[in-house]
Amino acid sequence: MARSQALTGILFATGGTAIFSVNDVAIKFLSAGYALHQIILIRAIVAMTADRVIGYRGNLPWHLTEDLAFFKKTTSGHPIVMGRKTYESIGRPLPKRRNIVLTRDLSWKADGIEVIHQPIDLSKLPDIEGQVFIIGGAEIYAAFMPQIEDLLVSHVFENYVGDTRLPSFENEFPQSEVIESHQAFKVRRHFRANSLPH
Repeated sequence: MARSQALTGILFATGGTAIFSVNDVAIKFLSAGYALHQIILIRAIVAMTADRVIGYRGNLPWHLTEDLAFFKKTTSGHPIVMGRKTYESIGRPLPKRRNIVLTRDLSWKADGIEVIHQPIDLSKLPDIEGQVFIIGGAEIYAAFMPQIEDLLVSHVFENYVGDTRLPSFENEFPQSEVIESHQAFKVRRHFRANSLPH
């Protein structure tokens, strides 16, 4: 069952933490100052090499058409969260997605972009619910790692020179399954031990 189809259950609060119970599995959400009915399923999507390289000079070190298609298919129709540098490397809001930028710069803004200044601000945005995808860069993945439910990682077979690496996540997400295979990469879903199936 897709997680987006499993949003039925009981929402209650305990010790300042909201608990949404789905099929006897409890998912925790911080509940300081925002409505408890906003259920956000935070996921990460990224491509990396065996050396954990995810970027070089602000761009992807590779051009993999199938991976770009997987990214578009997976994130279309959902909010995406990125850092300012990632947004500026893209140069425009990505279509058919709600574009959100996390930045420490209180004066930064861009057309078609919603701005937040710390991860908890994501839950305070109006009408934010369902699946939300973290798309980079490295500092943004690290900032949201405690709240991420799972990571969709395109494991690129070839090695590339890079200056940006994905923070370690394997200890927190010890289970994985292959969801797509291609000549140049395979996509694995890495998930926590208590995650629901998708």
